[in-house]
Amino acid sequence: MAQTQAIPTEGLYEMADLIGGVAASAVKSMVCIKTSCTANAAQTYAAITKCTESGFTVGDCSSVTAPNNTIVAVRTFTAGATATVLGTAALNDDDDCIMGIACWAAALPMEVGDSIEATFTWTLTDETT
Repeated sequence: MAQTQAIPTEGLYEMADLIGGVAASAVKSMVCIKTSCTANAAQTYAAITKCTESGFTVGDCSSVTAPNNTIVAVRTFTAGATATVLGTAALNDDDDCIMGIACWAAALPMEVGDSIEATFTWTLTDETT
């Protein structure tokens, strides 16, 4: 399914603080988004409509790895209740900042027991060389 994705400005600031040794937090969790989803730099954690249905709420990623100048976060969402999902957001470890957001071209209706796996990948490059 087609999607749009972005690293919101608040996520870039969090990553810059983390790299610079300032108190910050790394990617740790994900949440599904309902009602509306907009993937752009201006998006904020406070503005997204997070799913409250069982299986789609904020929860830790099943894995976060950092191979070869990348960060890869993965989480499987399994519906514990019927829900319509419009996208996913990767969050920092105190769940107050979007590190990445993906919005799908169409709503995804989920029934109890249905699963989706979300994977976010950030590639880090050295622009100084």
